[in-house]
Amino acid sequence: MVGGKGSRETFRHAKIVPQLRFPGPYRHLFQAMKVHVRFFSSLRERLGCSATWLDVPAGATVGDIWFHATQGMARSDNALAAINMEYASFDQHIADGDEVAFFPPVSGG
Repeated sequence: MVGGKGSRETFRHAKIVPQLRFPGPYRHLFQAMKVHVRFFSSLRERLGCSATWLDVPAGATVGDIWFHATQGMARSDNALAAINMEYASFDQHIADGDEVAFFPPVSGG
């Protein structure tokens, strides 16, 4: 059972934009996209959440996703992001159904 008692994963659903109907030729600009957001390592611990689903407006960027998913928490300058398991900048646009992941810098030896 996902997210149930004793589950290792904690999920929450945040609805950011209401499902509205916009008539006319610009309707596509107001459509909501569903995005899966994941947090790793110390970010997961700080937020108390490993994953969530967001409804965001079309044209949203990775930075917009960060702002909404963290409820405005300040982002460190060295935080990293990925879209569908590929590194991404915070000004990169996302598409409906993308998985956006946030994690602290990785170092190794």
